This record gives sequence, C-alpha cells and structure tokens, in this order.
Amino acid sequence: MIRLSSSGFGLPQIHTRGLGMISFLYADTFWIALRNYLKSAEPMADLTEIYFRQAAPRYTLPILIYTPIADTPELNNSETYWERSVVQFTILSYSDVQADTLGLNLYKVLAPKIYTDGVIVPRVPIKAVDSYEMAAIPGIKHRATQAGRGPGNRIVWAFHCQFSFLIGRSMIPT
Repeated sequence: MIRLSSSGFGLPQIHTRGLGMISFLYADTFWIALRNYLKSAEPMADLTEIYFRQAAPRYTLPILIYTPIADTPELNNSETYWERSVVQFTILSYSDVQADTLGLNLYKVLAPKIYTDGVIVPRVPIKAVDSYEMAAIPGIKHRATQAGRGPGNRIVWAFHCQFSFLIGRSMIPT
C-alpha cells in the first residue's frame, strides 16, 4: 500500500509497506504518475511497466516516475503546424550513481523514439526544471540529488528529467 501525506515541515511524504516513509520533493509527481499508470495505459506504457515491475511488487528502489504533459501550441506557418510537447520522469534510488545511470539510459531510450500520429519528433535540447538542475546536461558528473530519507535514515536520491520536443503536422492538403 502506498499513501500520501505531509510532514510537520510541510514536505510531502510517501508511505510504503517495504520502504517505510520517504519524505521528498516530488511526492505529488510520484502519486499522480502512479495513479495514471494504474488507471490507463500511457503511450509508452510498455517501457513504464518494465520499470514498475522491477520496483512495485517488492516496494524496493529504483522506482520510475513517468509523467506525460499535454501538448501546447508552439508556432504556425503556412505549411506546418507545430506543437511543443513535454515529458518528464523521475527515478528514485538509494544510490546516486544508479539514479544517474538509469536516468541517462532512460533518456537515451525515450527521447529518440517518441512518435505522434506517425510523425517522428525532432527533439529540443534537454533542460533543467528546478533549482537543483537535476537533468541530463552534458558535462555535469552527478545529476541526482537528495530527495529524502528512507528506512534507517538512508538517503534517497532522485534523478529528475524534463525534456521538450516539437511535433510537426503538415497543413498542406494531401
């Protein structure tokens, strides 16, 4: 069982059967992603499912948190309508190295393989989404940062990544 609550300091917490309580900054993202995953299949549910099957049955880390964000209009011209779409994910681990490795590998898998309506998506460079800059930016050795504490006061590391891409839809009649 996983439930969401708040600590006395206002930090979100996740309570799990195996991990105990984890206080961390991305509990809302975790809860929404997990709820969405259990309710319906996402476009990349096969990839998400692999990671959840690793983690969820035993309630052990690492855990993948995958949250697709809705498309937003970007720009128009006479021939093509562009939409900017954003995907974000978070990986929790007891090891900063493992969080880094899994995060970078997952980004390399996800980013080139996103399709929408049969149109391959040109990527926009990855960007950090918070003050800790927990994103896969080339040249930064350690990208994961402390997300909270698990059982036995063990540090839980989070690799948080958000990247955007453009979807081109032809407006020329076929």
